[in-house]
Amino acid sequence: TATITVNGGLFDYASGAFTLDGSFSASNATVDLHSSFNTITTTVTLNNSNISFNSSLTNQGNLSLTGSMIYGINDFINQSSLNLSSSTIDSFTTLTNQDTMTVSYSTFNIDLNNYGYINFTNSSSINDSLTTQANSTIRISSPSGTNNTLTVANGFTNNGLIEFVTTYPNAGGTLDITSGTLVNASGGTIHLLNSGGNLYAPLDNQGTLMLDRSLTINEADAAHTNSGTISLNFGTLLFTQTGSSPSFTNTGIITADSSTGITINGGSFNYSSGTFTLYGSFSATNVTLDFTPAFINISSIGLTSSTLSCASSFTNQNALNLTGSTINGNGSLTNTGTMTVHG
Repeated sequence: TATITVNGGLFDYASGAFTLDGSFSASNATVDLHSSFNTITTTVTLNNSNISFNSSLTNQGNLSLTGSMIYGINDFINQSSLNLSSSTIDSFTTLTNQDTMTVSYSTFNIDLNNYGYINFTNSSSINDSLTTQANSTIRISSPSGTNNTLTVANGFTNNGLIEFVTTYPNAGGTLDITSGTLVNASGGTIHLLNSGGNLYAPLDNQGTLMLDRSLTINEADAAHTNSGTISLNFGTLLFTQTGSSPSFTNTGIITADSSTGITINGGSFNYSSGTFTLYGSFSATNVTLDFTPAFINISSIGLTSSTLSCASSFTNQNALNLTGSTINGNGSLTNTGTMTVHG
């Protein structure tokens, strides 16, 4: 099988016939391809090069870019393997991933529509829209022991799986949405598999949020909501709420196992309806808490400089610690456990 290698300079396929059955590689080169070349079926490798397509592009082979840029018009469809390292995709209308992508330190200046699997192994950016389809996977992994941030310019709806994975105990992943809300749809799942994570965006969880490691949600002025299911199996769910009227409202299901904790700093926590089953710890500092349904505490709750308003019965069967805090409302307070009050 023949191989074409371009080292430096310009490779310009302006016209004529160009049939590529073997591999193609370019280093420190500029590659311009005519509109008649619009499908990759073999291995194409670029290092510190620019490649442009005067057409749409379908990748059915193995396309790898390192320190490179790829341009085109209309759509870019990946149906096989696409690997990007310190590279940029630009000018296409949309990149539709139907198979597998591995992305490290790279930038998307186009819309990204994911039907398949994308592994973001090091910090990368999506500067246009992101769409995730049912059965798709976005993995934010930290294989090198450093924190990995995926930055998305605009809010989006997750219809598939977003998972945080690491092979190093002190590494974690961050999903940072510059503007807009992360909507986890009814069929969507966000899973902290074995990596702690950070979410910098308002969260509208209509699906499943599963924590096997800790998650910090930190976004100023955010109104977080849960109408789906939040399951804490391990670690801590931390809400850092600042700015204008930040809040977290639950109308769905929250379950926290005994080895977990929920911590809310600032803003408000509204348990409006649904279920809230707490086997782990719960702490709130400078928080306004409104509990509409009846609640039975069988674990440990600590309130500092906070106000808890109860519309129904609140029963403490274990530990309730109040520091500079108030409990009020039209409901009733029953203590059969230990209540400690300071200040």
